[in-house]
Order: sequence, then C-alpha cells, then structure tokens
Amino acid sequence: AAALIGPPARAGEKTRGRSAIPNPDRSVWAVVAEREKMRFVRADGILLSEMKLDSPAVELAFSPDGRRLGACLENGGLLLIDVASGKAAAFEEKRTCSELAWQPEGRLLYYVLRAVAVSGSTLLDAVTIKALNVETRTAKIVHAESSKVPPPTMPPEMPELPGHPKPPPGGRH
Repeated sequence: AAALIGPPARAGEKTRGRSAIPNPDRSVWAVVAEREKMRFVRADGILLSEMKLDSPAVELAFSPDGRRLGACLENGGLLLIDVASGKAAAFEEKRTCSELAWQPEGRLLYYVLRAVAVSGSTLLDAVTIKALNVETRTAKIVHAESSKVPPPTMPPEMPELPGHPKPPPGGRH
C-alpha cells in the first residue's frame, strides 16, 4: 500500500504545495512524488498509474467528475491528464500558471498567468485569466489587465534605544 503524505484536501479542492489531492469522491488520489513524478493511487493504496513530468507540479485540481486532472508545472506548462488512461495533453505557457478552477460542468479549466514587467521607471503587474476548453483543447483569454506596482516604502528611522547610542551615518561606531 502506498503511503500518502501531506495534509488531506477536501473532495474537489485544488492543491498548492501539497503532495496529494483526492478526486471528488475520494476514490483516487493524485500524488506528486519525487518532484517530477505523478502517481494515481486508489484510496485502498493500489497504484493505478505513474507518469514522469517535465517539471515539478506546483498546483493540481481534479475536474468535478474526477475524470481529469489539471496540473500547473513549474516550467510554465499546463497539463490536462486523463486519469483513467494516464495520458496527458501539454499546453505551453511562457509563465507558470496558478489558481486552477474548473467550470462546474467540467468543460472549461480556468487558470491565471502573472508577470511583472518594467515600463520605463514603472513596475507593472500583468494578470491574464485563460479558459482551456477540454473538448477542443483550445485556450482563450477571458480577462487581462495590468496595474502599476507601488514603489517600495522605506521603514521609518529606528528610534534610539536607551543605553544604545544611535550609530553614525555609514553604520560604523
């Protein structure tokens, strides 16, 4: 029997940073093992299948019917895995995806792509939300926006503590 590690997830819940997640009826678990391996394990511990990943999975989400698994990879890839066959369709993205969310009917898998860019002296945070149609295997942008990132704020000057003189400019006594 395989040992599952990591905190348990509720049925249908997505995972980020966990090593295992159950399908909605908890009959099958997707287990990330050895960073670049994905295993599908029955609830009784029987190994159903194993696959090698091109890059570590950073987020997983089962479809509502439990037949498919979406996986965001560290290298920017998105995998759509058929749980029964273990076959995966790969979708390349230039940025790592996150925030996987299935449409309740299971036909669309939504995901977020983020990027930080510099425009002149302004830092921009760009967010793109895409929807992958699992039947046609096509993704389309459903929302995109960018916003200015506020400049970092410096902490206030430290007050002088009793018995500890304030260091002179340059930091040496």
